[in-house]
Order: sequence, then C-alpha cells, then structure tokens
Amino acid sequence: MGGLKTKDVDIVVDKPGIGPVIAISCKSTGNAFRNLTNRMEEAVGECTNLHMTYAALVMGYYSVFRAHRAGSDPDLADNDVALQADGSPVDGIIRYHEAFRQLEGRADLRDTISKYEAVSLSLLETMGPNIGELVDTFPPTDSPLRPERFFKKIYCRYDERFVFAAPIFATRNITPRVEWDVGSPLFNVDLRSEISKMPVLDYEPRISSQS
Repeated sequence: MGGLKTKDVDIVVDKPGIGPVIAISCKSTGNAFRNLTNRMEEAVGECTNLHMTYAALVMGYYSVFRAHRAGSDPDLADNDVALQADGSPVDGIIRYHEAFRQLEGRADLRDTISKYEAVSLSLLETMGPNIGELVDTFPPTDSPLRPERFFKKIYCRYDERFVFAAPIFATRNITPRVEWDVGSPLFNVDLRSEISKMPVLDYEPRISSQS
C-alpha cells in the first residue's frame, strides 16, 4: 500500500505485526535503451510512493541490461547497443548510471523518500564464451552501483533500523536476522564431502556466537 497507489513489488520481506521491512524491485532491459528516461522516472515514483507509507522500509532497485555490443548484430538499432566494440559503455548507459548514483544511498529515515537505500546496475554478456555472465568492467570498481555491494547495503540498513534500534521488549524478538548454529552440519567439511548435493557457499554465513 503506497502513499499514492498500491504497488506490486518483486521481492518483499514482511514481518508479522510490523509490515514490510525490505522490498526489492527487479528490472531487466533487453533493448530500446531510448526508454531509459522513462525507466528512471518510474523508479523515482516507485520508491517515493512506498516510502510515503513506510518510511523505514529498506528499498532496493536491481537492474540488469543486456550488454549488446556495437557491430555484433546488423539487426541491432543504435538505441539497442550498450557497449562499444572495445567494451566501453555507450553514452546512454553512462548517463543512466550517473542518474542512479543520485537515487541511491538513503541511510536515515529523515533522508529524502525519493531515494533508494541501494541500487544495482549490471550488464549481462550476450555473446562469446562468457554469455550469460555479468560484465565485470562496468560499473567501475569504485561505483556504489556494483552488484556485489547491493545486498550488503540492504542488510546493513535493515540491521540499523529493525534490529539494533528495535525496542528490546517490543519488536526485538521479531526482527533479528537468522543466524547459523556454529555446530551446523553445513560447516562440517567431512560431511560436505560425502554429500554431493551440498551447495558450495558463495557468501559469508552469519554464525551465532552461541552454540
């Protein structure tokens, strides 16, 4: 329930008795990059609408573009190209990146409601041996929009608002994030080698200090 209209969001974490605490909007753009201005306006309206009702809501905007390269396909229009032949981003993608840098980083409830807590911009390879993988050269390594920074920001803002700042006797028993037991079989190397379906961890697990 937004301040101006109801809105369906792709991913929502809802806490009973509190309401939505995390919301992530996922957008993909395959071509027609000429419509990026409209996409930016939609993004501003989306987070403003929801923050009007839920000021503490941690909102993320995760966008993925197909990294069409100039000259790779004769049927591609100029507006469908994301990367130059040498791999550098076209002006439209750079402008989109700079615009979204201004739309992310909302850290405090008193900050403007027209900004997201975190924004990510990714380019997806569409050809060659790395097809389907993310382009590692863009955004730049110092960009706040790098995808590996996205969830770290989301979790940090959540912890600040709904865990550390939660009243002990009111909501702290509802809002803490789940922690792994240090004795979990997941961390047993011998057991993992025996179970072929045990997943390889691609994250740093949050382990409880209590056994």
